[in-house]
Amino acid sequence: MKGLGPIAVALVAAFAIIMIEGIILNVFVFKMIGFKESTLEEEYISAVNKVEAIKRGLPYALYYSYKEALKRAGVNDISGISDLGELEKNVTIIFNEYRKKVEEKTNIVIPAGKIEIKTSSSGVEVSFSSSSLISYSYSSSSLNFVIKENPNVTIQIVNNELTEKFY
Repeated sequence: MKGLGPIAVALVAAFAIIMIEGIILNVFVFKMIGFKESTLEEEYISAVNKVEAIKRGLPYALYYSYKEALKRAGVNDISGISDLGELEKNVTIIFNEYRKKVEEKTNIVIPAGKIEIKTSSSGVEVSFSSSSLISYSYSSSSLNFVIKENPNVTIQIVNNELTEKFY
């Protein structure tokens, strides 16, 4: 019986060490899995924020394109323009420059579309419409996704200033 006591103590000690190691490894493994999942979630949230920022910036880019086209035509407002078709063409050229720079810097694709300018007694409406969607693709070994948003926007310009009415 003397020989069984030390063996039993050794077995209990070995079992306790194995259990403690198992608990510690389990905690570390779940922490690593949680860290990996949160990193993937952060990547997705960052992408959504980028696309939303671009989408919110479209009215301002459209307004800038309109103002720059007027400036290049050598006039200060729409009353100095005789051919709205030519103005639409110039706004489209400037807006396309913006689209390309956004894609170069962010990999967010703003599709080509049609720009229309309408005048009324209250001001000017500038519209951008496209049948395609704004898109952003992300791909890694553990995560793949594509975000798509509607790019269509109409702005209203009153007294040569952008109003906060976006459609």
